Amino acid sequence: LMQNYPNPFNPETNFEYQGWKLDVNYDSILVMKDGEHRIYDIEYVNESRQEDEYVYLYKEDGGWYQVKFEEGNFLVIDEFDEEGLFEKEIGAYVFGEENY
Repeated sequence: LMQNYPNPFNPETNFEYQGWKLDVNYDSILVMKDGEHRIYDIEYVNESRQEDEYVYLYKEDGGWYQVKFEEGNFLVIDEFDEEGLFEKEIGAYVFGEENY
């Protein structure tokens, strides 16, 4: 993954991973692959980091989102609370196929 840290005048962070593009704004995630895109609304994010195929987005009020790029065209976004416990799935999407 490569990250371009935003400057104070552009609050967007960009990630790339094996053909995936991920644009993280203050309150949304735009995911793109092979000309397809999907937008997910999230709570306010004030920090992000990367680890291989994972992107972690930390919420202002505690907790975080985990974005995982699975093999092929599958993406999963999960939400965790401040103690690291799973709360809910925000989205799961197979790019290039029917959404489920």
